[in-house]
Amino acid sequence: MIKKWITNISLSIFSVLFILGGCEVIFRIYDANRGLTIRDHQFQTSNSGYVKHPHIGIVHRVPWNWENDIIINHLGFRGATPASIEKTDGAYRIICIGGSTTFGVVAEDETYPVQLSNILNDEVEGRTIEVINAGVSSYTTVESLINLELRLLDYQPDMIVIYHAINDLRGNWIPNFKSDYTHYTKSWEYETTSEYLAKFEDVGDSFLEENSVFYWMVRNRLQNWVLSRIIDTTPDNYITEPVREFKTAKPFKRNILNMIAIAKMHGIEVVLSSFALNLSKDWPDEKKQQYLIDRPHYNMSPNSMDETVDGIVAHNTVIREIAGATNVIFVDNGGIIPADESLFTDPMHPNAAGNALLARNIADVIKKNGISR
Repeated sequence: MIKKWITNISLSIFSVLFILGGCEVIFRIYDANRGLTIRDHQFQTSNSGYVKHPHIGIVHRVPWNWENDIIINHLGFRGATPASIEKTDGAYRIICIGGSTTFGVVAEDETYPVQLSNILNDEVEGRTIEVINAGVSSYTTVESLINLELRLLDYQPDMIVIYHAINDLRGNWIPNFKSDYTHYTKSWEYETTSEYLAKFEDVGDSFLEENSVFYWMVRNRLQNWVLSRIIDTTPDNYITEPVREFKTAKPFKRNILNMIAIAKMHGIEVVLSSFALNLSKDWPDEKKQQYLIDRPHYNMSPNSMDETVDGIVAHNTVIREIAGATNVIFVDNGGIIPADESLFTDPMHPNAAGNALLARNIADVIKKNGISR
């Protein structure tokens, strides 16, 4: 009897370990196909890079460091620049404004603001060029407009570069549209959830934390479930009817026009860039179908890949028209940079090579127009 009991227990333990091992293998293969590593899951879990802000929702925690791949300096910007609020004597200061595509999902020296700084300082003689990365993940033009007026003007920029579209576009698939985007964005209620999230936030060095992708898959989904029970951060009822009009185009235009007006009032030059996307309507149906499988991670159209492409085209058209009407510098990165997996990490975030191309295009236009002061 005891021998049979021990055998049953042993078989049960072996079965559980076999299933868990199988899950680990499956998720590792799944991640490998998406170009992800275990560190991507560890980063997803760490919320400590942001703090609540009463007017903008979130800002970067100051200072913050993720294994030297992502460094937030003492002023709240990614990277070492600027060293202080005051400009270096004789320096020309450029602030890059946008969401995660500006902030970068790559190493420090691979973001487009850093590469833009390197190009300009190498090729523009007689001037020191300071380029500040003011990108914040999840920011739309709403947050960037407020951030420019309340925070970035203090840094006395000579030029701003605006690179936006994808985060605004998302609002078209959320019900009860509002032009201030409150139908799908809310203030982050971190203080009220910290006691629930404390058990999830700290990334330790246990065997599972260091080695198991399956562990992180379960942990991150459990964290998201806890968050969903406390605050409604992401609506479940996406609009699945085809979008006939991209309603965000109007507030997108309003917000960019207001940023330009503020900049011009303070004697700041403006560069507008159209948005580059790693999606193409010319792709085969099989590849488009994969987009729908991956879509929930990127909050794009739930209907079709083509709809997301059409939405970006509509917003890029707005950017181009604004640039012409306001006589500001325009860089057509959306038209120049192709949908090419060698240039992106996913449908919208450039990799090091993509950021190099983005920076080069912006630098060439800036040099062509001249550093004016």
